[in-house]
Amino acid sequence: MKEPMKLLDEYSKEIEMDTSIDVTNLMEKQLSSPYVKNKWLYRLMQTKRDLISLIDTKDAYLHNSMENDNPLNLSKSLIAKKMETNLDYKTLNIKIKEQELLVEYLDMAVNKIFSQIGFDFKNLVELLKMESL
Repeated sequence: MKEPMKLLDEYSKEIEMDTSIDVTNLMEKQLSSPYVKNKWLYRLMQTKRDLISLIDTKDAYLHNSMENDNPLNLSKSLIAKKMETNLDYKTLNIKIKEQELLVEYLDMAVNKIFSQIGFDFKNLVELLKMESL
């Protein structure tokens, strides 16, 4: 799994290329629009799957601590508080937050940018029609 912040940068540049529409590439972009929407929806699902995996890893980490390193039978919340000082646990929490940010970014891209791109095509075609009159 790649680092979420690196993916965010890569995806931002890719989305910029995928949404760059002008007179010279209008037909090409219209024809490839379903493919592009599917590509980004799939990437969104991949990032959500990776987020779920990270959260499962965190839960397993807590569960193992409760089972193995808990001679006083402390509660899960106390164990979680104790784990806040653990470097591996902190790193895992940071990765989860970064992955959540990536999911949010892709969710906005898929649900806002790519769902509205059809209107951009329509508006550009209408503009071209008006210019040719």
